[in-house]
Amino acid sequence: MTAAHATGHLSRSCANEVPLCTAAVAASLLLMGCQSKRDIFAQFDAGYPLSEEQLASYYKRLGIEHPMPEGMLGRERTIERFCHYYES
Repeated sequence: MTAAHATGHLSRSCANEVPLCTAAVAASLLLMGCQSKRDIFAQFDAGYPLSEEQLASYYKRLGIEHPMPEGMLGRERTIERFCHYYES
């Protein structure tokens, strides 16, 4: 541990790197939130079996405005139709 770390003071070079690290973390978080529909479709196709919570998450992430049907099978089929519509 350096004296700067022990005292809690950062050198000027370290202090200049903190905003860059913060910006990089913020950018990666924003990119995770801006996932493309194609990426979400791929996750959906690879994610069987799915829980009710996961299906609800896919509805929200894909922006499906139609009310979720009752039952797991109906929800999965609705998402599959939505994905098929946008892939063609």
